[in-house]
Amino acid sequence: MDTSAHPDFPGPPSPDSRLSSGGRRRIHARVALVILETLRTHDLPEEILDDENLSVTLPRRLGLSDVIDRQIRHLAEEARRRRRLPDSQVLDLMQLVLRRPDARKVFRQVGRDLHGHAGGAGVRRFLPRSIALRLARRRTARFLRVLFGRRVVTAVGSGFHLEAGPNLPGRSETDGAICGLVSGLAEASLARYFADPPEVGHETIRPGPRGACCWTVPEPEPEPEGPSLAPEDR
Repeated sequence: MDTSAHPDFPGPPSPDSRLSSGGRRRIHARVALVILETLRTHDLPEEILDDENLSVTLPRRLGLSDVIDRQIRHLAEEARRRRRLPDSQVLDLMQLVLRRPDARKVFRQVGRDLHGHAGGAGVRRFLPRSIALRLARRRTARFLRVLFGRRVVTAVGSGFHLEAGPNLPGRSETDGAICGLVSGLAEASLARYFADPPEVGHETIRPGPRGACCWTVPEPEPEPEGPSLAPEDR
């Protein structure tokens, strides 16, 4: 499947975004954009006073400045043009998220938002479970490859099992918090094929900077058999 022509996937990088004076630009600008937008959404106040002048108080309450607002607008334009960013620029934003106590929750939401709404599944939600899991696994891996400009996860086995090592940007720098992004993206991919999506499990299978993590969907527990009948009742 050619992802460059698929409406759900960011397009191929523009020719002038592949190289920069700081090295290769590999990460789609949409990743940085969604990180900032998700931070802004998470910081929205739960209630707003009736006489509150939002044009003055809302940026202050959100900790937003004109600089950040301009950055969001700039990244939106970069994403529209399918531009790529250096790893270091996106890692700086990841470090910004990491300072928050809810960093893992934020990264998980970033993953869901990067995928977008899972609607339009239709008949796909009636596929056999094994096929639906493989399609969701492939969709998750493809999304990540397009967004990060390289293969960052590897499919293992026949079910939903993905592994990532040092190729996942920010894995060691964020102490694994970035793994929430993969979890959120996987959940959104599964929702495309399941009316009631199964839970995605995550675990570290090898610690350290050169370590690895995995994401799996466990097989459902077999239904208990009914009580066996005595020979005379058969």
